[in-house]
Amino acid sequence: MAIIKKIVVLYGGLSEEREVSENSAKEISKSLLTLGYDVISIDLSQDCSYEIGEIEKSERGLNKQKVEIGSGIIDVCRKVDIVFLATHGGIGENGKLQAIFDVEKIDYTGNSFLSTAISMDKKLSKIVASSVGIKCASNLMVDRIQANDFPIVIKPIRSGSSKGIKIFQNKKQFDIYYKEHPELGSFFVEKYIKGREFSVGILGETVLPVIEIKVKNGFYDYNNKYTVGAAEEVVPAKISEKLTHTLQKSAYKIHKALGFNVYSRTDFIVDEKGDVYFIESNSLPGMTKTSLLPQEAKAAGIDFPNLCERIIELSREIRSQ
Repeated sequence: MAIIKKIVVLYGGLSEEREVSENSAKEISKSLLTLGYDVISIDLSQDCSYEIGEIEKSERGLNKQKVEIGSGIIDVCRKVDIVFLATHGGIGENGKLQAIFDVEKIDYTGNSFLSTAISMDKKLSKIVASSVGIKCASNLMVDRIQANDFPIVIKPIRSGSSKGIKIFQNKKQFDIYYKEHPELGSFFVEKYIKGREFSVGILGETVLPVIEIKVKNGFYDYNNKYTVGAAEEVVPAKISEKLTHTLQKSAYKIHKALGFNVYSRTDFIVDEKGDVYFIESNSLPGMTKTSLLPQEAKAAGIDFPNLCERIIELSREIRSQ
Protein backbone atom coordinates (compact mmCIF):
# COMPACT_ATOMS: atom_id res chain seq x y z
CA MET A 1 0.00 0.00 0.00
CA ALA A 2 1.38 3.42 -1.01
CA ILE A 3 2.56 5.79 1.72
CA ILE A 4 0.17 8.68 2.37
CA LYS A 5 1.78 12.12 2.18
CA LYS A 6 -0.70 14.56 0.66
CA ILE A 7 -4.21 14.89 2.10
CA VAL A 8 -7.14 17.10 1.17
CA VAL A 9 -9.48 17.87 4.08
CA LEU A 10 -12.81 18.53 2.39
CA TYR A 11 -15.51 20.49 4.20
CA GLY A 12 -18.35 22.99 3.80
CA GLY A 13 -20.51 22.96 0.70
CA LEU A 14 -24.16 23.98 0.70
CA SER A 15 -25.17 21.91 3.72
CA GLU A 16 -27.03 23.40 6.70
CA GLU A 17 -24.30 21.82 8.80
CA ARG A 18 -21.65 23.99 7.18
CA GLU A 19 -20.46 25.57 10.44
CA VAL A 20 -19.94 22.19 12.09
CA SER A 21 -18.14 20.99 8.98
CA GLU A 22 -15.78 23.98 9.05
CA ASN A 23 -14.95 23.40 12.71
CA SER A 24 -14.35 19.69 12.12
CA ALA A 25 -12.02 20.50 9.22
CA LYS A 26 -9.99 22.94 11.32
CA GLU A 27 -9.38 20.36 14.04
CA ILE A 28 -8.61 17.56 11.57
CA SER A 29 -6.22 19.75 9.54
CA LYS A 30 -4.32 20.92 12.63
CA SER A 31 -3.91 17.37 13.87
CA LEU A 32 -2.75 15.97 10.54
CA LEU A 33 -0.21 18.79 10.21
CA THR A 34 1.25 17.90 13.61
CA LEU A 35 1.68 14.33 12.34
CA GLY A 36 3.73 15.59 9.40
CA TYR A 37 1.24 15.25 6.55
CA ASP A 38 1.00 17.76 3.70
CA VAL A 39 -2.54 19.05 4.27
CA ILE A 40 -4.75 21.14 2.02
CA SER A 41 -8.09 22.28 3.45
CA ILE A 42 -10.71 22.93 0.76
CA ASP A 43 -14.34 24.02 0.79
CA LEU A 44 -16.47 21.69 -1.34
CA SER A 45 -18.15 24.67 -3.04
CA GLN A 46 -15.04 26.75 -3.74
CA ASP A 47 -13.44 27.38 -7.11
CA CYS A 48 -10.36 25.19 -7.43
CA SER A 49 -9.76 25.70 -11.13
CA TYR A 50 -6.03 26.29 -10.62
CA GLU A 51 -2.97 24.17 -10.05
CA ILE A 52 -2.68 22.27 -6.77
CA GLY A 53 0.60 24.06 -5.97
CA GLU A 54 -1.26 27.37 -6.02
CA ILE A 55 -3.93 26.35 -3.53
CA GLU A 56 -2.17 27.57 -0.41
CA LYS A 57 -1.26 30.86 -2.10
CA SER A 58 -4.75 31.63 -3.33
CA GLU A 59 -7.53 33.36 -1.44
CA ARG A 60 -9.73 30.33 -2.11
CA GLY A 61 -12.99 32.23 -2.04
CA LEU A 62 -16.33 30.49 -2.49
CA ASN A 63 -18.00 30.48 -5.86
CA LYS A 64 -20.53 33.29 -6.20
CA GLN A 65 -22.91 30.80 -7.76
CA LYS A 66 -24.35 28.19 -5.40
CA VAL A 67 -22.92 24.90 -6.57
CA GLU A 68 -22.69 21.56 -4.78
CA ILE A 69 -19.18 20.83 -6.04
CA GLY A 70 -16.92 23.71 -7.03
CA SER A 71 -15.03 23.90 -10.29
CA GLY A 72 -11.82 21.87 -10.20
CA ILE A 73 -12.55 20.12 -6.89
CA ILE A 74 -12.46 16.63 -8.39
CA ASP A 75 -9.22 17.37 -10.25
CA VAL A 76 -7.54 18.56 -7.05
CA CYS A 77 -8.73 15.48 -5.15
CA ARG A 78 -7.25 13.21 -7.83
CA LYS A 79 -3.79 14.68 -7.15
CA VAL A 80 -3.55 13.76 -3.48
CA ASP A 81 -3.23 10.43 -1.70
CA ILE A 82 -6.53 10.56 0.16
CA VAL A 83 -9.43 12.94 0.85
CA PHE A 84 -10.43 13.29 4.50
CA LEU A 85 -14.17 13.97 4.48
CA ALA A 86 -15.44 16.53 6.99
CA THR A 87 -18.47 17.22 4.82
CA HIS A 88 -21.30 16.93 7.34
CA GLY A 89 -24.80 16.91 5.83
CA GLY A 90 -25.88 17.39 2.22
CA ILE A 91 -24.10 15.50 -0.56
CA GLY A 92 -21.14 14.89 1.72
CA GLU A 93 -23.17 12.66 4.01
CA ASN A 94 -25.97 11.28 1.84
CA GLY A 95 -23.72 9.04 -0.26
CA LYS A 96 -23.58 11.19 -3.38
CA LEU A 97 -20.04 12.50 -2.90
CA GLN A 98 -18.79 9.05 -1.94
CA ALA A 99 -20.34 7.58 -5.10
CA ILE A 100 -18.65 10.24 -7.24
CA PHE A 101 -15.29 9.48 -5.65
CA ASP A 102 -15.82 5.75 -6.22
CA VAL A 103 -16.46 6.36 -9.92
CA GLU A 104 -13.42 8.66 -10.13
CA LYS A 105 -11.30 6.16 -8.16
CA ILE A 106 -10.42 8.76 -5.52
CA ASP A 107 -9.51 7.47 -2.07
CA TYR A 108 -11.54 9.01 0.76
CA THR A 109 -12.16 8.45 4.45
CA GLY A 110 -15.27 6.90 5.90
CA ASN A 111 -17.88 4.41 4.87
CA SER A 112 -19.25 3.36 1.48
CA PHE A 113 -21.75 5.44 -0.48
CA LEU A 114 -24.53 2.89 0.11
CA SER A 115 -24.18 2.63 3.90
CA THR A 116 -23.83 6.42 4.11
CA ALA A 117 -27.01 6.94 2.07
CA ILE A 118 -29.04 4.47 4.14
CA SER A 119 -27.90 5.86 7.49
CA MET A 120 -28.75 9.42 6.43
CA ASP A 121 -32.36 8.38 5.78
CA LYS A 122 -34.01 8.15 9.20
CA LYS A 123 -36.82 5.89 8.00
CA LEU A 124 -34.50 3.41 6.29
CA SER A 125 -32.03 3.32 9.16
CA LYS A 126 -34.84 2.60 11.64
CA ILE A 127 -36.00 -0.29 9.44
CA VAL A 128 -32.46 -1.67 9.47
CA ALA A 129 -32.16 -1.26 13.26
CA SER A 130 -35.50 -3.01 13.79
CA SER A 131 -34.38 -5.88 11.54
CA VAL A 132 -31.57 -6.73 13.99
CA GLY A 133 -33.83 -6.56 17.04
CA ILE A 134 -33.20 -3.00 18.24
CA LYS A 135 -36.25 -1.13 19.53
CA CYS A 136 -37.35 2.05 17.76
CA ALA A 137 -40.01 4.62 18.69
CA SER A 138 -43.36 4.21 16.88
CA ASN A 139 -43.41 5.90 13.49
CA LEU A 140 -46.42 8.20 12.86
CA MET A 141 -48.10 9.54 9.72
CA VAL A 142 -48.14 13.36 9.73
CA ASP A 143 -51.79 13.63 8.65
CA ARG A 144 -53.04 10.88 10.98
CA ILE A 145 -51.67 11.99 14.34
CA GLN A 146 -54.17 11.65 17.19
CA ALA A 147 -54.33 13.39 20.57
CA ASN A 148 -53.20 10.25 22.40
CA ASP A 149 -50.02 10.04 20.26
CA PHE A 150 -48.40 12.96 22.09
CA PRO A 151 -45.73 13.89 22.96
CA ILE A 152 -44.16 13.50 19.51
CA VAL A 153 -40.89 14.50 17.89
CA ILE A 154 -40.40 15.62 14.28
CA LYS A 155 -37.11 15.38 12.39
CA PRO A 156 -36.07 16.09 8.80
CA ILE A 157 -35.80 12.71 7.07
CA ARG A 158 -32.30 13.48 5.79
CA SER A 159 -30.41 15.79 8.12
CA GLY A 160 -27.83 15.58 10.85
CA SER A 161 -26.45 17.48 13.88
CA SER A 162 -30.02 17.51 15.28
CA LYS A 163 -30.98 20.24 12.79
CA GLY A 164 -34.71 20.94 12.56
CA ILE A 165 -35.77 18.66 15.42
CA LYS A 166 -38.84 19.79 17.37
CA ILE A 167 -40.87 18.25 20.19
CA PHE A 168 -44.63 18.81 20.55
CA GLN A 169 -46.54 18.11 23.75
CA ASN A 170 -50.11 18.27 22.38
CA LYS A 171 -52.15 18.21 19.15
CA LYS A 172 -53.17 21.87 19.28
CA GLN A 173 -49.54 22.95 19.42
CA PHE A 174 -48.66 20.63 16.53
CA ASP A 175 -51.65 21.60 14.33
CA ILE A 176 -50.73 25.28 14.52
CA TYR A 177 -47.16 24.49 13.48
CA TYR A 178 -48.28 22.12 10.71
CA LYS A 179 -50.51 24.77 9.09
CA GLU A 180 -47.55 27.14 8.95
CA HIS A 181 -45.14 24.46 7.70
CA PRO A 182 -46.77 22.31 4.97
CA GLU A 183 -43.32 20.93 4.11
CA LEU A 184 -43.65 18.60 7.11
CA GLY A 185 -44.55 15.86 4.65
CA SER A 186 -40.78 15.43 4.21
CA PHE A 187 -40.26 15.07 7.96
CA PHE A 188 -40.01 11.94 10.06
CA VAL A 189 -42.53 11.86 12.93
CA GLU A 190 -42.44 9.47 15.87
CA LYS A 191 -43.46 9.06 19.48
CA TYR A 192 -41.22 10.99 21.84
CA ILE A 193 -39.37 8.72 24.24
CA LYS A 194 -38.46 10.38 27.51
CA GLY A 195 -35.25 9.11 29.01
CA ARG A 196 -31.48 9.31 29.25
CA GLU A 197 -29.49 9.84 26.06
CA PHE A 198 -26.36 7.86 25.21
CA SER A 199 -24.01 7.52 22.27
CA VAL A 200 -21.58 4.81 21.23
CA GLY A 201 -18.78 5.23 18.72
CA ILE A 202 -17.15 2.46 16.72
CA LEU A 203 -13.73 2.60 15.09
CA GLY A 204 -13.14 -0.36 12.79
CA GLU A 205 -13.89 -3.36 15.01
CA THR A 206 -13.32 -1.41 18.23
CA VAL A 207 -16.40 -0.39 20.21
CA LEU A 208 -15.59 2.80 22.13
CA PRO A 209 -16.75 3.67 25.67
CA VAL A 210 -20.38 4.72 26.12
CA ILE A 211 -20.95 8.46 26.59
CA GLU A 212 -24.01 9.93 28.34
CA ILE A 213 -25.33 13.34 27.32
CA LYS A 214 -26.94 15.41 30.07
CA VAL A 215 -28.55 18.54 28.65
CA LYS A 216 -28.93 21.46 31.05
CA ASN A 217 -31.94 23.02 29.29
CA GLY A 218 -34.37 21.55 26.75
CA PHE A 219 -33.15 18.58 24.69
CA TYR A 220 -30.03 17.71 22.71
CA ASP A 221 -30.74 19.93 19.69
CA TYR A 222 -28.24 21.69 17.40
CA ASN A 223 -27.56 24.58 19.81
CA ASN A 224 -27.08 22.36 22.85
CA LYS A 225 -24.92 20.00 20.82
CA TYR A 226 -22.44 22.64 19.66
CA THR A 227 -22.52 25.25 22.43
CA VAL A 228 -19.72 24.75 24.94
CA GLY A 229 -21.17 24.13 28.40
CA ALA A 230 -24.77 23.60 27.22
CA ALA A 231 -24.58 19.88 27.94
CA GLU A 232 -22.56 17.71 30.26
CA GLU A 233 -21.03 14.71 28.56
CA VAL A 234 -19.96 11.87 30.83
CA VAL A 235 -17.54 9.29 29.42
CA PRO A 236 -17.35 6.52 30.32
CA ALA A 237 -21.03 6.76 31.28
CA LYS A 238 -21.73 6.01 34.94
CA ILE A 239 -24.09 3.12 34.29
CA SER A 240 -24.25 -0.58 35.08
CA GLU A 241 -22.09 -3.11 33.27
CA LYS A 242 -25.27 -4.69 31.93
CA LEU A 243 -26.52 -1.45 30.33
CA THR A 244 -23.03 -0.66 29.03
CA HIS A 245 -22.89 -4.08 27.36
CA THR A 246 -26.41 -3.68 25.90
CA LEU A 247 -25.62 -0.25 24.41
CA GLN A 248 -22.27 -1.32 22.97
CA LYS A 249 -23.67 -4.57 21.56
CA SER A 250 -26.62 -2.70 20.01
CA ALA A 251 -24.32 -0.09 18.44
CA TYR A 252 -22.11 -2.82 16.96
CA LYS A 253 -25.10 -4.72 15.53
CA ILE A 254 -26.43 -1.56 13.87
CA HIS A 255 -22.94 -0.62 12.64
CA LYS A 256 -22.67 -3.97 10.87
CA ALA A 257 -26.27 -4.05 9.64
CA LEU A 258 -25.89 -0.64 8.00
CA GLY A 259 -22.73 -1.82 6.26
CA PHE A 260 -20.33 0.51 8.08
CA ASN A 261 -16.72 -0.64 8.08
CA VAL A 262 -14.62 2.41 9.03
CA TYR A 263 -16.27 4.39 11.81
CA SER A 264 -19.65 5.50 13.09
CA ARG A 265 -21.51 6.86 16.09
CA THR A 266 -24.93 5.57 17.14
CA ASP A 267 -27.31 7.39 19.48
CA PHE A 268 -29.80 5.82 21.88
CA ILE A 269 -32.41 6.77 24.46
CA VAL A 270 -32.95 4.58 27.52
CA ASP A 271 -36.46 5.08 28.93
CA GLU A 272 -37.60 4.97 32.55
CA LYS A 273 -38.13 1.18 32.31
CA GLY A 274 -34.57 0.65 31.13
CA ASP A 275 -35.53 -0.20 27.54
CA VAL A 276 -33.01 0.88 24.89
CA TYR A 277 -34.31 2.73 21.81
CA PHE A 278 -32.34 3.52 18.66
CA ILE A 279 -32.31 7.20 17.63
CA GLU A 280 -29.94 7.35 14.67
CA SER A 281 -26.52 6.35 13.34
CA ASN A 282 -23.97 8.83 12.04
CA SER A 283 -21.72 7.72 9.20
CA LEU A 284 -19.64 10.90 9.41
CA PRO A 285 -19.57 11.92 13.09
CA GLY A 286 -18.56 15.44 14.09
CA MET A 287 -14.87 16.02 14.77
CA THR A 288 -15.04 19.36 16.60
CA LYS A 289 -13.73 20.13 20.09
CA THR A 290 -17.19 19.42 21.56
CA SER A 291 -18.00 16.39 19.38
CA LEU A 292 -18.83 13.07 21.01
CA LEU A 293 -16.69 10.63 19.00
CA PRO A 294 -13.35 12.31 19.86
CA GLN A 295 -14.35 12.31 23.54
CA GLU A 296 -15.15 8.60 23.40
CA ALA A 297 -11.89 7.87 21.60
CA LYS A 298 -9.94 9.86 24.20
CA ALA A 299 -11.56 7.80 26.97
CA ALA A 300 -10.27 4.71 25.15
CA GLY A 301 -6.73 6.13 25.09
CA ILE A 302 -6.85 7.43 21.50
CA ASP A 303 -5.97 11.13 21.23
CA PHE A 304 -7.35 13.30 18.42
CA PRO A 305 -4.37 13.11 16.02
CA ASN A 306 -4.24 9.32 16.37
CA LEU A 307 -8.01 9.13 15.85
CA CYS A 308 -7.63 11.00 12.55
CA GLU A 309 -4.75 8.77 11.49
CA ARG A 310 -6.64 5.61 12.43
CA ILE A 311 -9.62 6.74 10.31
CA ILE A 312 -7.25 7.20 7.37
CA GLU A 313 -5.63 3.79 7.90
CA LEU A 314 -8.97 1.97 8.17
CA SER A 315 -10.30 3.73 5.06
CA ARG A 316 -7.25 2.75 3.01
CA GLU A 317 -7.41 -0.85 4.25
CA ILE A 318 -11.07 -1.20 3.26
CA ARG A 319 -10.65 0.31 -0.20
CA SER A 320 -7.55 -1.71 -1.00
CA GLN A 321 -9.45 -4.98 -0.58
